[in-house]
Amino acid sequence: MVIAELDADKYRDLAQEYDVHGFPTLKIFVNGEPKPYSGDRSLDDLVEFVNNAAGTARKTDGSVDTAYGRIPEVDEVIAQLKDLSEESLKKVREALDKVPEEMAANKKVYEQLMKKISQKGEAYIETEKARISKFLMSDSVSKLKKGAFRVRKNILGAFAALKEAAKPVESAEPVAAEEPEEPKTAEKAEEPEL
Repeated sequence: MVIAELDADKYRDLAQEYDVHGFPTLKIFVNGEPKPYSGDRSLDDLVEFVNNAAGTARKTDGSVDTAYGRIPEVDEVIAQLKDLSEESLKKVREALDKVPEEMAANKKVYEQLMKKISQKGEAYIETEKARISKFLMSDSVSKLKKGAFRVRKNILGAFAALKEAAKPVESAEPVAAEEPEEPKTAEKAEEPEL
């Protein structure tokens, strides 16, 4: 997101084009379309306006809200689980089946994480959080990828309550053995599938 300031006295043609009459005038451009801001000039209200207009989840300190990317209805089901039995996983799948299409990318992250945790056990949760944290700290990972990593890390938080209960689940389907991964540098960072 780019925040810019324009001297409307100096650039009167732009001010007229975008209907700027009073100062300061605040607008956000979403996909090239201006949306005027008419709320209070408080930081809380400005951040809320930007989040709603841009589909982001920033806090007033610039950090990302840990609920960003999460699906509350699915989180509620996960919070009630005692283990990762097939019955428990079925409950989560049923909740995911009710997720609206516009949240399909986040739904996919839940499904991927649930599969990995059920295969690898509770240790995967902390290992994956640590891996993602490294990518988030890297200057060589793009902002877009960092956004996807933040969503993944936030969704991992929903599964944190399972750390005590999570044990690998015996599956009816054979799971192919994974080859050991070579350490990845930031340039080789896996982009989470969304």
